[in-house]
Amino acid sequence: MSDHWTDFIVALDDDVYHQGLDVTIGSYDISSAMVEGAVGLAKAVKKMVEQFQTIPTIGVRYIFLQRGIEIEQRGMRLTNKAPSASAIVKNDFGVKRGMSKRKTGEIFAVLLTLAKWALDDIENFEVWFANRVEWFE
Repeated sequence: MSDHWTDFIVALDDDVYHQGLDVTIGSYDISSAMVEGAVGLAKAVKKMVEQFQTIPTIGVRYIFLQRGIEIEQRGMRLTNKAPSASAIVKNDFGVKRGMSKRKTGEIFAVLLTLAKWALDDIENFEVWFANRVEWFE
């Protein structure tokens, strides 16, 4: 298990248990960027892990979402009528509305990193997640 992953799990457990600590990785206060806080963060990571395991082309979608957010930051739109890439990330992964496109892109990149760490250590992630099912009921 990577040290970063261990630190994240400990921080997430502390945040959910005490409801007062922030889940941070580097300078990112991730739990405050999520609609449901630390629980929403765990749900988003779990959803990404499940999608990586079941949808062969999901990596391509995530790349397009990241690039779409980068283009939107420059003031351009990819489509006229479809939702923006940042709106899709906010809806799909529970990121708070009203955040800037830059911050949304940064949070999405961190979520992808957490999902990769979870996939690299999938057995421990699934055990950890299964032991906290009461969070999600």
